[in-house]
Formats: sequence, C-alpha cells, structure tokens
Amino acid sequence: AAAVLLSAQLTKRPADLTRPTVPTEKLQQIVQLVCSLFVPAKSPNPKTAALNPKSTQAALLSLEILAREFGRTRPQVFEGALPVVLRVVAEAEPATATTALLATSTLIFSLGVRLVPHMPVFMPTLLGSFEESVAAAVPSKPAV
Repeated sequence: AAAVLLSAQLTKRPADLTRPTVPTEKLQQIVQLVCSLFVPAKSPNPKTAALNPKSTQAALLSLEILAREFGRTRPQVFEGALPVVLRVVAEAEPATATTALLATSTLIFSLGVRLVPHMPVFMPTLLGSFEESVAAAVPSKPAV
C-alpha cells in the first residue's frame, strides 16, 4: 500500500521531477536505506534478519518506483542499487523473484550506458535466473 501511495504522489507532479525538488543527498539516503533492508536470507550475521517476503517486495517496489521517477535524471544515485537487487534475484526466492526482476529492469533502463562496464558482473546472474525459470517451466520427460 505504501508503494502505491508513493507512486501516486510522484505521478501527480511529473513536471516537478525535472527540477531538484528532492535534494540529491536526501534521495541518495533514501536509496541507501532501502538497499540496506535487503539482507540475504542466509545471512551469516545472527543479528541481521532477512525481511519477510512481503516486506522485501515492498522495499523492492519502493526502489523500483524511485528509480523509475528519478533514475533518468539522477542515475548516479542508483548505481549502487543494482548489485543489491541482483543479490535478491540470485537467491531465487519465488515470492520475491518477480519483484526483484522488475526492479532490475527499471534500474537497467534508468542507468542505461552507465552499466556497460558492469555487464560481466550482472549478466551471469540474470541469465542464471532466466535459465532456472525456463528449466522449472519445462516439464521433464519420463524415462523410457
């Protein structure tokens, strides 16, 4: 619900988004805060607990909305977010995979050519995720 309200507020004033109504420093703090919520499900640190799937989805959607609205005008703010979201994709949790892929696609679209040097890092994770999805969708052949 919070992600929907955020999106609604941002879409009411699209002309304001070209002006720096939100200072870059504040936006960067928000993005860093949202990214800090993505703790790996198998975290080695017992003090940090992973979010439940619904909270992870809400955080991913918030990041996706922010990247969609501000990513083209201030891509430098979102450069560090892609590895964090790809970590969620790599965990392949069914409840969050689709939302993580949506956030990934928005980040890739927003960052554009800035990602070319990083392609060797993020492409294997994406391709692995897609291969797993296809393998799960294709029925196995019975042994003859």
